Amino acid sequence: MNLWKRAYLHITRKKGKSILMFCILLIMSTLILTCFAIQSATDTAAFNIRTSLKSGFTINAKSVDTQLEGHIVSGIMDTNGIAADFNLRSYFYAEYYSLNGQLLDITTDGAIEIPEGYEHAGKMVSNTYSNMDTYFLEAGFELIEGQHITANDRNVIIISETFASQNGLSIGDTLVLGGIGETDGHVKVEVVGIFKATLPLDAGVAPSYDLYENISFSDNETYSQLYYHDGDTHYQYGDFYVDDPAELDTILSDVMSISGIEWEKCIITVNDVDYQNAKAILETLQNLVTLIIFVVIGVSTLLLALILTLWVKNRIYETGILLAMGFCKRNILIQHLMEILMVAFVTFVFSFLTSSLIAQNIGEHLLNQAATENQVVETNLAEGTAEKNTETLTSIEVTVSFSNLLLIYIIGTGIVMLSILLSSYPIMRMKPKEILTKMS
Repeated sequence: MNLWKRAYLHITRKKGKSILMFCILLIMSTLILTCFAIQSATDTAAFNIRTSLKSGFTINAKSVDTQLEGHIVSGIMDTNGIAADFNLRSYFYAEYYSLNGQLLDITTDGAIEIPEGYEHAGKMVSNTYSNMDTYFLEAGFELIEGQHITANDRNVIIISETFASQNGLSIGDTLVLGGIGETDGHVKVEVVGIFKATLPLDAGVAPSYDLYENISFSDNETYSQLYYHDGDTHYQYGDFYVDDPAELDTILSDVMSISGIEWEKCIITVNDVDYQNAKAILETLQNLVTLIIFVVIGVSTLLLALILTLWVKNRIYETGILLAMGFCKRNILIQHLMEILMVAFVTFVFSFLTSSLIAQNIGEHLLNQAATENQVVETNLAEGTAEKNTETLTSIEVTVSFSNLLLIYIIGTGIVMLSILLSSYPIMRMKPKEILTKMS
């Protein structure tokens, strides 16, 4: 009688033992498969977070004489891992003139002072993309007419609703910007947009040129024409983003290897707070799942080995008979292995169904646990601060895939084989004569 037939007859004849083994293996494989599914979901969530959150760095080159020139920016954008999105900006002041040379009016009510020489001047912010400027993203500025400035725009301006009303300006009108200080440059610009400030600026905290009503936005070419006369485009700040925040340090190191700029005079700020917040929870969740996987595998192996040890001892008579019939120990060991694997392979299929039912709930529970642990750490670190960024990972989608099922077949088979070896070792190390003696 061959091995397969002997193994099949044993599990069908010992129905109670086979059902018990089925239940044990089902619980074991369901837990492990669920953990693998959560681990896969965590990896997917980590990838989605890395690709969706705006993470990058800002280069402040105001202290560099040449600032960020066009060829430096091109070198940065050519660096591997740099995303296509970027924003280059500068801050300066300019006087506002009409086309006939008349100085235009600005708002002075609520200003802490009106500095000499700035009676008709306002703060200018040049951008590659004005919609990415912090005034529009964080300070409550809202474009109400026209369009935002883009990389293709030249000699354009976005002005405040109040400034436009004071000076009778509208979309399509032209005005002149005059440089302040050492430069005497003048640049004609076309009004392409009008904004309003939805959040008020506290009265008496800013000079006249910094009042929201007197702030305007232009393109970087206008800034360079007004304050530089070398035909190149200059930028004080560069906001760059990366495809994968996990590679931010490596990418930043590559950027700083670009020659042609005094990096020691630049201030480089990493902008990845949102990613770090989400990453902290993901790492905590991954650590929890990894720990649970090792615990479940370890406990399952020991429990299975213990049960099989008892069963093997009860089968010493059968083992002795097989030895007397001329079967070798290896043959008997393989039969025991086949018996368990026959049950296990059926069990693993059922575990796919059971783990699919509970994986999402367990995943959410572990995520909440990870979030709680991370929140305690953040609270301790943030104690005494005025505010704390609370944007973080709040949900995870767990699904059991066929790749997870394949993994449980591999891991489960390994657990069964190890358990069989551990349980059979005390018997298999005996000599046939010793086994036959124990039979009597």
